Amino acid sequence: AMAYYKGRGVPRDYQQAFKWFSQLAESNHPKAQYGLGLMYYEGQGVSKDEASAASWYRQAAEQGYPAAQYNLGVMYYKGEGVAQSQAQAVHWLTKAAQHDYTKAQSALALMYYKGHGVDKDSVKAVKWLRKAAALGDLQAQERIAMIEAEAK
Repeated sequence: AMAYYKGRGVPRDYQQAFKWFSQLAESNHPKAQYGLGLMYYEGQGVSKDEASAASWYRQAAEQGYPAAQYNLGVMYYKGEGVAQSQAQAVHWLTKAAQHDYTKAQSALALMYYKGHGVDKDSVKAVKWLRKAAALGDLQAQERIAMIEAEAK
């Protein structure tokens, strides 16, 4: 299904991707649920529907799928398809970050640094940035340098 969505090895075909994602998602397959969420969020192959995207992301996120946890966290942060909640954003970003999902680690670090949804805590911010940086996230490496420069 993802091959049809991304056009890897086969021509890009959103209808085929949607068909396969739907069948697998109904069988509780988290990657397919994530794929459906992505299609609804982007409006590719289906009408853009942020509430449906959030619903599918949630089903995958609850099964521990880090990309879905991250996307759901971002949707809570922005209030897209769900009621805006920085606390829920922190909840889902933390779950993804604990799975070494570097985008979530960087986003969570920023929330700690700015005090969004959590008490402001530059120590925790740097902790999450260091984890992302150790996994090769260049943006996290740059942010650590900026934070350390500001502290001097």
